Amino acid sequence: MLMHARLCPMLVPCILYLMMASLAIGQEDLTSATAEQEDPSCKLHGQRALVQVISRVRSETEAPAQPPETLQPTCPNRGTLELDRCWYLSEVGGNCADTCGKQGLGFFWRVPSGGKSSNMNLAIVPKLLGRKPGTESAPWGRLECFVPSEDRYHTAKPEADQNTLDTADVKAWSYSKCQLACPCSTEEALPVHPASGSSAALLSTKEPSRLATSALEKQRSGLLNVAAASNGGKCIEQSSSYAEEGIDGGFGCSLMLDNDLSDGYYSAWASKGQGKDASVTLAFKKPYMLEFLKYQQRPDAGEWNKDVDLHFADGTTQSVTLRNTPEMQTIPLTPVVSDKLVLTVTSAYKTTNNGATEVQVLGREVQPPCPGGGSLVENRCWLLSQKGGSCRAACAAKGLTFSYVLPRQGDIMLQLLGKAPKTASGPWGRLECFVEGEDRYHSAQRLQAKNTLDRGDPQDWSYPGCQLACPCMKP
Repeated sequence: MLMHARLCPMLVPCILYLMMASLAIGQEDLTSATAEQEDPSCKLHGQRALVQVISRVRSETEAPAQPPETLQPTCPNRGTLELDRCWYLSEVGGNCADTCGKQGLGFFWRVPSGGKSSNMNLAIVPKLLGRKPGTESAPWGRLECFVPSEDRYHTAKPEADQNTLDTADVKAWSYSKCQLACPCSTEEALPVHPASGSSAALLSTKEPSRLATSALEKQRSGLLNVAAASNGGKCIEQSSSYAEEGIDGGFGCSLMLDNDLSDGYYSAWASKGQGKDASVTLAFKKPYMLEFLKYQQRPDAGEWNKDVDLHFADGTTQSVTLRNTPEMQTIPLTPVVSDKLVLTVTSAYKTTNNGATEVQVLGREVQPPCPGGGSLVENRCWLLSQKGGSCRAACAAKGLTFSYVLPRQGDIMLQLLGKAPKTASGPWGRLECFVEGEDRYHSAQRLQAKNTLDRGDPQDWSYPGCQLACPCMKP
């Protein structure tokens, strides 16, 4: 540094001069901008310094061309993050409901290995133990089981063997010799960032659970049970009912729309000896954007349906698989606008007089046509922000409010632009980003990359050079 000071005592002014000159002349040669400098060493060092400054600024402001490192959920108390779940070993003889609950998480079932498409590399027990047990036994229950007294483990499969005694809700299952590999939801562990506070500080406290829960509730706000009789929903057709008294009589399908979950026997739909091919048709007051199906089986395990086809007014069909549990289960749908829903059972776990204690269909008011040339997708008006602008501003400019959703039907940017950009750079932030000067775009992902600098509400995020795909709704 002493040598540099001796060679160029005016180094700092030189650099400032160079930066000002560069801004003034744009892309002209640096040498022409510094022709009036008398000290050649000053000129040389100033050019190098300016190049370093410009390189650093560009690296911090330009969206990366390659998909960057993503920001992952953090599992509490050294849980193992695999397959979008936080995994923990239960106590010997314990169940997964208690195991996940101790971590402040919910149970979220997943079969990582075993069954017809067994892949032992996906087995979770060795990852939880940090080693492979002495003996690897065949798939047995719906959860992996480690027997510490024998240093062996069973992988999992979708349907449990009879001798597991697993005949009800899988999260309540336990076995006297087993430590279970428990899949817990990562929703509560998401790094949800408020406008202030760092992710490191938040993730070291219980705060993320509350924040993630409220964020999830906010995203799902506006949903109503459009099948409920109180909201104008009704059952208009059934394949059969046990009492043969019609839709509104004993065991008729109207009883599964009454919001009464307390009596699953009488205040519920029961078919007349049907499992496969049992069906009901639900009609709603008007077309809604349907997003979730909630289904509660009848209380007796001998009357549980398994696979169900869902037919909508536009002629499309979605197939869902119900779990063999008496508890209410929530199933995401590919969003579809419809004023009716036909449920047809295509297979059953067992058949007696199968039906349902309660069926709910969660939907939203259908968004009116988008103002200003926006694209109506998944019941959102998608707008393109200004370059370097936020989605809050983009939505507000059209009299709308921001309503976050991660697209499930493909990248929105292609529709907003009316073309496919030259380069697809892969997922990066929580919102899609188009870099016009390079004709490339990033798709979106649930967890933003660190270098997005997105640490708050996604509607307030912006990035130099980015035009964002903004999901908006009517206030």
